Amino acid sequence: MSRQPSVYRTPPDPGFVGRYNWPAMLVGIVLLIAVNAIATQFVAYRLEYQPGLGTPILHYQRHFIYQPFAWTSWLLGMAVPRTHEYGFHCSPEP
Repeated sequence: MSRQPSVYRTPPDPGFVGRYNWPAMLVGIVLLIAVNAIATQFVAYRLEYQPGLGTPILHYQRHFIYQPFAWTSWLLGMAVPRTHEYGFHCSPEP
């Protein structure tokens, strides 16, 4: 009668519980960079590769390849305050 019933079995040893999930993190980083690269190229295409977008890292025929996160600097650099919608300036006075 020294055996425990099967209802009270202890779970198997899970190993090191605090292990970091590197494969999931690497897939997430690759997806983040890929989506931002696609977004940058789409914005550049829609803006017809204007010179105001800056220097591309690669030029092939009529297409330019920009850095993956370049769209963020374009957004911040080319954003225009919408004073007509809100009635006040959203940016500081020069």
